[in-house]
Amino acid sequence: MKKLSVIALLLCSTVCVAQTHRPDSNAAPVQNTVVTIPTVLDFHNALANCTLWNLRVDKPAFYKNLSFKDADTKKVTKFTELSEMEKNLYYVYNAEQLSTRMSMFYFKWSFELAKIKYEEKQGKTRPATKNGNKIATKKDIEDHLARLDTLRKKHAVEFEKLIAKVFEKYKNEIPEKDRKTYSERIRKWHDSQKLIVRKKEKKKEETKQE
Repeated sequence: MKKLSVIALLLCSTVCVAQTHRPDSNAAPVQNTVVTIPTVLDFHNALANCTLWNLRVDKPAFYKNLSFKDADTKKVTKFTELSEMEKNLYYVYNAEQLSTRMSMFYFKWSFELAKIKYEEKQGKTRPATKNGNKIATKKDIEDHLARLDTLRKKHAVEFEKLIAKVFEKYKNEIPEKDRKTYSERIRKWHDSQKLIVRKKEKKKEETKQE
């Protein structure tokens, strides 16, 4: 079988241009609400969706209703019609989308935390509720940030394991250079975000403690 570019496969270009997949399209879009005054429900829904997405990112049943539309021919292809390799590479692609989504939430929630701290210094207060939902306090935001951080770290470890498993399974189909390039890019991103403690780092911490 002719070796294929992993980048092309990860973008699903061998099949079509995929529609953006979200675990729950009915969830409150926190990315839109945090620019005003977010509620606890906004944070809860976003975190719940990411948690569910992480649990099912490599589960076929999660995508059973997903379909793709070719940008040129307009042909529609169901996820169930993809080859096993295409399905597995889509899991990798979707895992990266989740990583990006959580990174966006972390940035926006951190900004919201900084904003509410500034407001407190200025002596400003926020309303208790909005549309019947409790407005998020500083503690609420801190708690959800901590939980999101834990989820991001968990996902990072699982994401790298998924990449290793898929690339090993299809090492004869995907060029080694492409596998290495993609793996290193994700690894560097995780390291830059301090999501995974590598073995060398663990040894340094243990040495410092001694």
